[in-house]
Amino acid sequence: MKLGFFDNNWNWNIEGDEIKILQKTFDLFYRNRLSSEELKKTKFEEKNTTFQPQILQASKEMATNYREKVLEETAAMIENKELNVKVPENGRISHVDLLNFQKQAQIVQH
Repeated sequence: MKLGFFDNNWNWNIEGDEIKILQKTFDLFYRNRLSSEELKKTKFEEKNTTFQPQILQASKEMATNYREKVLEETAAMIENKELNVKVPENGRISHVDLLNFQKQAQIVQH
């Protein structure tokens, strides 16, 4: 869709009928902006809730078991040299490094 024209100073000029087409085309954006402005003015009240979600013990155990399984598999892959990893001389691997090794192990396994 081509509306209006640019003059010698690069000003965009549109005429009456084209203005209506432009307004109709961008009406949804205009209404969205108005709604957004109204929401910014709205003050939401914080409700004092007593509900505090908790993780079930069974879920915690499942997560712990999964983490241990992944750690053991990763350690085995490092020992068997299935993963190309450089373990520091002191043998201590940072948590970030371990997470990266786990990701590599998952890629290698799939």
